[in-house]
Amino acid sequence: MYEYLFEENSVLNVKRFDALSEEWLEFIKENRSKGRLQHNYDAVFTVGKEEFLCQK
Repeated sequence: MYEYLFEENSVLNVKRFDALSEEWLEFIKENRSKGRLQHNYDAVFTVGKEEFLCQK
């Protein structure tokens, strides 16, 4: 497991899900079913999850 220190700023394109919702489910489903990242966010956060998806 990796741990990162993240300081949010206006330069980064960040998507934050405040709850597990239908929007969150569709986002995860699209990325997993199509492979590779299907978005243009620099970072994606989900409250209550240790998951952190980042662009390479």
